[in-house]
Amino acid sequence: MLDYSQYRITWKNYQTRFNGYGSIPDVLKGVALAPMQYRVFVPWSFWVLNRAIRSKPLCYEVIKILFMALGLFSMWLMLNTLWNSQLAYVGLLLTAVFYTVQFQFDYTEQYVELAIWAQFVTAVFVGDVGWMVACIVIGALTREPVVFLPVLYLFAKQDIVLFTAFCLLVVFVFFVLRMLYGWKENYLKKGVIIGKEYFSGYNHTFKNIKDIKEGLNWPLHTTWYSMLLVILSFIAICYNSFPQSIAYCVYVVIPFVAVWFCRAMFHETRVGLQLVVFIIPMIGRLLYAY
Repeated sequence: MLDYSQYRITWKNYQTRFNGYGSIPDVLKGVALAPMQYRVFVPWSFWVLNRAIRSKPLCYEVIKILFMALGLFSMWLMLNTLWNSQLAYVGLLLTAVFYTVQFQFDYTEQYVELAIWAQFVTAVFVGDVGWMVACIVIGALTREPVVFLPVLYLFAKQDIVLFTAFCLLVVFVFFVLRMLYGWKENYLKKGVIIGKEYFSGYNHTFKNIKDIKEGLNWPLHTTWYSMLLVILSFIAICYNSFPQSIAYCVYVVIPFVAVWFCRAMFHETRVGLQLVVFIIPMIGRLLYAY
């Protein structure tokens, strides 16, 4: 049902070559522009499953459903491991709600990212370094915000040695991808028209400020979700919602939101989907769920 809902909202976006389903052929051929050329985890997964499911549209929807389910399971696992089963099941439902309010564009990797962040927080809590390494490698093959996972670990554990090792691992995976596919030009360098809008450049700070000033012109769910995302994330820091052993990991929200505000469109809520890893424990605390 979640997949059908997002399809009904984002199906027109399936034809663009700059994200989601429309970008997969170019990524697999190695001719896509940056950054999509280096976001290979979903296209590689699609290529593998396409050997069994020959219909490409059906294969893509199966991939998306699997990663949606993985994100939900990973949130349940994190909440059940760090708190209790009551919050885990409440959090599962809340995650599904957050899924729906970020249905804007076709980005399957956002569900992979949520799974990676939830799994990484769980791995930090239980102290499983191998698990953390796996999350970082898959994250580096998925999307650039993986760079915040070493920062999350540093805030949580204040371990400069593993922090440095994790940073080097991210750089290594990024470097291998660029050696494999070459150094690609970013699709926003010269600008691109998507639908009726023109996008160019990498710095969205002034556009985001303008959008906030003209907030009444935003779609209602986008406006309020974006604001809720930021407000609850910072409240979560104050309320210290996480177990004491990793409580400081929530401070990763500060650099994440700062970079989001400067380098991406702030109203594009799918960019911050992984922040529900911090928001849902906050909501659980307020509801006395644990």
